[in-house]
Amino acid sequence: MTHHIDMLRLHIHCFAFKSHILAIMILVFAVALYIYDIGSMSQDLC
Repeated sequence: MTHHIDMLRLHIHCFAFKSHILAIMILVFAVALYIYDIGSMSQDLC
């Protein structure tokens, strides 16, 4: 029974790690988009 709980805990940890990576990727993508928007806006101002 304890083995099953350990496996479940490991699975949850793995899922949390994957979702953490996904969140970081989304954050990086959003920041890149934001910087790109600022770059295009500054070009429009010039």
